[in-house]
Amino acid sequence: MAQGIYKNGEKINLTYQAVGGLSAAAPVCKIYNSANASDTGRQSTLKSALLANEKAGGRYLGYLTPNTTGRWTVCIQDKNGDGLVSKTYEIGSANLDSVVSNLLVKQSAINVATASDMLLAQSAINAATASDLLLTQSAINVATASDLLLAQSSINSSVISNLLVKQSAINAATASDLLLTQSSVISSVKSNLVVQLATIASPASVS
Repeated sequence: MAQGIYKNGEKINLTYQAVGGLSAAAPVCKIYNSANASDTGRQSTLKSALLANEKAGGRYLGYLTPNTTGRWTVCIQDKNGDGLVSKTYEIGSANLDSVVSNLLVKQSAINVATASDMLLAQSAINAATASDLLLTQSAINVATASDLLLAQSSINSSVISNLLVKQSAINAATASDLLLTQSSVISSVKSNLVVQLATIASPASVS
């Protein structure tokens, strides 16, 4: 696709400014097509438009509609042969604005696709990271719970052992006290019985 500043088949608006702001300048023109040949038909159209569209300050409006790609040249001057200007236009099958617009659309599509890919990649990374964090946290929780259970078991065993030792000591002391008390009671009873038997065996007498 031939690229130009202007597109083949599209109207190019022209403005001629007469020297000194000359009014009724009756501009005359020449148009040369891409083969550098004079295009009398378009030349006549441009002249008619310039004559019919005089504006304040010696400005004249016309147009050119090229029908081939390549370089087109326009020459304009006033009726006195003064103020000669010429300009060459690059004509292509697509104009510069269209090419830039297409590039921007493509770039936008690329940017959207790239952003989408980056978001998907980031999402995958986040999911993997979250999964790893959850697995790590789970392992930490299991290990912590296991340590806590072992520590609690050790504490319970120690407490139970201490309680059993203390209970055994209390039981032993209680049994010892009971045996001593029982022995004392038995000794006292035996002593009383001896006294009573002695009294019965030896009745009172007068000498």
